[in-house]
Amino acid sequence: MGLQLWDIEKYSRGQYLEAFDMVKDGTLYSKEKKVREEIREIALGIRFFRRKYSMQTQNILDMQQMVDYVTETSTDITDVKIMSWMQKQLSYCGEELKILKALNNTAVVQRVNKDGVILHINDIYEKVSWDTRNLLGKNIKELGGGKYHPPEFWKDMWDTILSGQVWQGVIKSPRMDIDGFYYVHTTITPILGKNGEYDTFIAVKFDVTALKELEKDMADSRNRLHKILNSTSQLFWVINEKLEIQDINDSFCTMVGYDKDEIIGRSIYDFFDTESRKVMERQAGMIKTTEHRTYDVSLKKKNGTLLPIKLQATTIWNDHGEITDIIAFMVDVSDLIEASKKDALTGISNRRCFDNELKECYALINQGDLKEISLAMIDIDHFKNINDTYGHAIGDDVLGKMWSLLNTLSNEKMSVFRYGWEEFVLIWRDIDTDTMKNILEKFRMEIEKTNTVSGKENIKFTISVGVAGYKAGDTYNYTPEKISKLADTCLYFAKHNGRNRVITRRDI
Repeated sequence: MGLQLWDIEKYSRGQYLEAFDMVKDGTLYSKEKKVREEIREIALGIRFFRRKYSMQTQNILDMQQMVDYVTETSTDITDVKIMSWMQKQLSYCGEELKILKALNNTAVVQRVNKDGVILHINDIYEKVSWDTRNLLGKNIKELGGGKYHPPEFWKDMWDTILSGQVWQGVIKSPRMDIDGFYYVHTTITPILGKNGEYDTFIAVKFDVTALKELEKDMADSRNRLHKILNSTSQLFWVINEKLEIQDINDSFCTMVGYDKDEIIGRSIYDFFDTESRKVMERQAGMIKTTEHRTYDVSLKKKNGTLLPIKLQATTIWNDHGEITDIIAFMVDVSDLIEASKKDALTGISNRRCFDNELKECYALINQGDLKEISLAMIDIDHFKNINDTYGHAIGDDVLGKMWSLLNTLSNEKMSVFRYGWEEFVLIWRDIDTDTMKNILEKFRMEIEKTNTVSGKENIKFTISVGVAGYKAGDTYNYTPEKISKLADTCLYFAKHNGRNRVITRRDI
């Protein structure tokens, strides 16, 4: 059944409460006058047609019944068209009423004059504030809400609406039932009076107390999480979809040497070295589409040094599939990397370090920053027999004595590496192969005098050495691999020509 006729006439006499409509941009307009005038026109038409067609004695309660009655009893097509138009207009007004009533039942609607005196307030206000006082005629400036906001807040609000602009904001006010408060998101629209001044203001307020409490709970949870994260030595940051840093923990600041305000808001790329930045740029798409990822990269500290880290990134989406945060945990792996460079038994740098050192020296010579290098490969003679005859414990003891003696040769220009099980490599900067051979001859003789004990037996051992070199201007088409291969060839020659000797390229 549609709107009843007595309902229409009742509204046309202005007996409904005033209500307001909210348009898309949030601006408020009074709709009462427009809807009332349209319904008044329809009410006049209803009275006319009820008299014309003697409907007073008929049981006709709504507009649809009137249209049906006129269509069936009248031969005047104009009356039928007018009735159809009235029905459409009434349908439109009915929809307007639904919107106005819905707003009136969900939001606080308040009208005040320019002095702050309340001219109208709906029933929702009591449900939100628990204020049962009759507030009509009271001044809103005296209701106790002022203590929650500074004077500048209220001055900005009044200056805005008195200038004819719409004001929006969240207002905190006291509750009357308990010693508490509530929040309302408020839109205030100025209404131009007949005198050409903005003398009336309509405020629509939505209760957002639950939302503010949720925001507080989330802030508290975030603070608790931040305290937990600050207690860990792991580095941590939160970044947004643009890969800008939103939050970090204290460990991150301490480790990289930056203050927090020097980091927040900057791109993550600012804190990676060149190679790591390339890795992260290639993986940027994965960061935004994959939930968990792990990267081995290096952070660039404020002092310019690099910090190797293992970075694990986790992307968080909301229910709409939008990225809210990307959480990254980083672990300092510099100790692990250093450990990976060392031989577990002797603590000497391993073969990987040798390869890197040789490539670095090769590049420095070609750039003119280093004159030459000499490289020696050392192998313990008959080491397998020692292991097989006396056991691995004696073999390990031999390796330990070998390392101790090699350590006596160590200086800032010489590096020692364990190349294989019983093989060692020396790289000596700025020394020629002849000098290197002389030094290693003395070392070889020192080894001859060394022994280890197995029970009552003294076990002696010897070494074979192959020496190669590289210097600026060498006519040979050397590469790091060829230099290493040449030293290995010299060692092979020493082992197959009597062992316990030092061989260079010119000896072959």
